[in-house]
Amino acid sequence: MAKAKRDQSELPPLRMMRKGMSLVACDAFSEEMLDGIRFGAAIDVSWTYELMNPKRKKFWAVLNNVLKNCDTPWTNSVAASDALKTHLGVVRESNTVTGAPIHYPASLNDISDEDFENFYHRAMDVLHKITGIDPESLRRNSPKVQDEPAPESEPMGESDLERLNQRLDEPLPELQPDQIAEQNQSDMKDSHLEESAAPAPEPAREAKFDATVVVDFFMKEAIRSPASVEERKQAIALVGEAYRRKFPSHAAYFDTLVHHCGRVAANQLRAESAKSYLVSIAPR
Repeated sequence: MAKAKRDQSELPPLRMMRKGMSLVACDAFSEEMLDGIRFGAAIDVSWTYELMNPKRKKFWAVLNNVLKNCDTPWTNSVAASDALKTHLGVVRESNTVTGAPIHYPASLNDISDEDFENFYHRAMDVLHKITGIDPESLRRNSPKVQDEPAPESEPMGESDLERLNQRLDEPLPELQPDQIAEQNQSDMKDSHLEESAAPAPEPAREAKFDATVVVDFFMKEAIRSPASVEERKQAIALVGEAYRRKFPSHAAYFDTLVHHCGRVAANQLRAESAKSYLVSIAPR
């Protein structure tokens, strides 16, 4: 007898990338979903090159984050999604055998991107009323989805700047031998240029990016003791802001660093596992 095919789930697929003979998660949301799979479990995998609209995946990322951190009437993201769809009229109509009308939550995969956009914003408003958290904060604080539009930077308050300055006053990680040699060569070149006629100014270049050093620096903040979870998360956010300014082309990577180190700070991820993963996906 043939094995029955499982019902197709509405949950979005994991976004994966091949590295060697392994598949690794491409974004924070996919990594979080992957983290929920039991170690040693055999799973069936299928793939497609047709990528899902990142806003649809962000909806599920927001739901998962709300359920973990807020008081809601739901126990899982599918139940939350069905309740929101029913409340907002995204339903499929049918009839009982006696002809009485009934309504089922419709699949979000069956509605257009335009209709989903409308549903998404109304759903965020409902979650705002339930949790007291504004929609933009819900989006920013949820696991990052690949190809998600980068949020505009918000100006830092005076207290944030003061804490950031305190963090930056602490000694930075020691340079590696190759970095020291590179710095010495740069200093010699600068000295020579001062003695000769000044050349035309060159475009500013980003400092050398060493993923291991950077991840170590973030991880020290994530496991700093004595400190509360909130204090560690604030420190991570401030360090992330500083590194975004130093390496603007890697801003998306620092968003992922802040998210994962925040989970380490809250004891939701093991530091060593997170460190290995973050180094493996670092920009080269």
